[in-house]
Amino acid sequence: MRTLFLCSAALLLVSCGGVHHPSAPVAVTAPTELSGRALVVDFTGAMACNALHNETDAWKPAQATPLVVQFPAGEGKNFKIQIDEPTPADAELGSPNSVTYSPQGDMAVLTIVGRMRYVVLTLNFNTPDSGKASLSWSMDESGWLARDATFRLQKATSPDGRVELPKTE
Repeated sequence: MRTLFLCSAALLLVSCGGVHHPSAPVAVTAPTELSGRALVVDFTGAMACNALHNETDAWKPAQATPLVVQFPAGEGKNFKIQIDEPTPADAELGSPNSVTYSPQGDMAVLTIVGRMRYVVLTLNFNTPDSGKASLSWSMDESGWLARDATFRLQKATSPDGRVELPKTE
């Protein structure tokens, strides 16, 4: 009788898709590119700290607006964009920034590089369109770090590229 029960249970598991452990994570692969999509990083509930000369202050709840990166239609991994306007005193300030998306399994790295700016955003996908993010934003000898932010991918609102950097405290 016990053997019949075990065989029936095994047959039921196989016919229903195998053994599923509710606590076992489901493997999610980062999208290969983000053409025509917007990445929105929300810092609500995240922790952040400031850095100066390689020293950080205490981690505390982040006070920042969302980071938005919209990839232009047809450019899914790299694009250039003007973020800062040149000034008469500093014409180089207006040089374009490079945005690069590099998927690596269930995570991806997005960088925004420009004059006096180096942003590295690490994305850990929990679903094909969302997950947790951490950010390192360097500006000369100062910076801003954030962890435990959330992100989501959504359809772009236009065919153009866009970058909205977070405004912090």
